[in-house]
Amino acid sequence: MGLAIALNALLGTSAGAQDTKNAMLFDYPTAAISQLGRADAPEVAKAAGVISSEWNFIEDSFRNIGSPSKNFRLAMNHNKELLQTAADDPNGKLSMELVGYVEEDLAIKSNYIRGRSTQATVSAAIYSEVAVDVRTMKNGGEIDGYIIGFSPRHMAGSDPLIKFNNPTNPSEGSLPPGRYEMMAILNNQVVQRQEVSIGILGQKGEPIICLVP
Repeated sequence: MGLAIALNALLGTSAGAQDTKNAMLFDYPTAAISQLGRADAPEVAKAAGVISSEWNFIEDSFRNIGSPSKNFRLAMNHNKELLQTAADDPNGKLSMELVGYVEEDLAIKSNYIRGRSTQATVSAAIYSEVAVDVRTMKNGGEIDGYIIGFSPRHMAGSDPLIKFNNPTNPSEGSLPPGRYEMMAILNNQVVQRQEVSIGILGQKGEPIICLVP
């Protein structure tokens, strides 16, 4: 709602159709990338250029086919927040960590979209979400009853932002391509955490295995 109001204020109600189209996308982090591109640390400045290119590619990929999923937009907004934090001290150690994370996450997203773009039919849903099948295993065998959750990898150690509704085995759902911390939850307690890259694993019908204690 806030974005729509801001767009109307800037562009006027006569451009309503274009406002709606723009509102489907996500804001390019202009100020943050500009600041990071001027960083003294060459790794940060180089990463800012890659991030800019990948961000524009992702946004352009959705521009004529529809709105990304809600979770895809949330993931991109999370990346924007990380870039804004990095830009507050572009030459600091944290800045290098954050831009490195965003660069890797966007690379997974853009490569996933590139792979899907060769299909005969493409859509915003196809670009936005990866079908994920998670199996929990213990002592070499499958074990049921775990809720599976995910958060962006940079939020490792936090509560999951996304949970699949059905418990294992299998637990099925969809996620935007990207880097995550996957959590297995039993009796409302996180019992296992595991890094996964969605869009590399999980998109070809192969289950993701979570080894639980």
